[in-house]
Amino acid sequence: MTLDDDTVVSMIAALERGTVSDPAGWVSLGTYAGLMLAESETEQRKAVIAAVDDLISLGVPVGYAVGVGYRFFLIRSPSDLQMSANKYDQRLTAIDCHSWYDKVKSRLHDM
Repeated sequence: MTLDDDTVVSMIAALERGTVSDPAGWVSLGTYAGLMLAESETEQRKAVIAAVDDLISLGVPVGYAVGVGYRFFLIRSPSDLQMSANKYDQRLTAIDCHSWYDKVKSRLHDM
């Protein structure tokens, strides 16, 4: 994982602002996480997508919005998961939507 604790917390804060019906955009996530340092927009977007992938691997239930490129939200319920473009990601199906935060916090502390 390439993210530090502060970046993870910042990205979670940005994701909490998004919902299935109003997901957070990649620019917002990148700004919160301090990932907007790359020279090109493509590199910035790739950095945000890689960070989101790291979050999912860490145990944060992040959904990809359907049909609106590069927008994300926290999966808060099984119905949110069903509305996510990445609903078949096996890592997501293993995450408990209600107790993930404590597990992620513990994993960050152990790193």
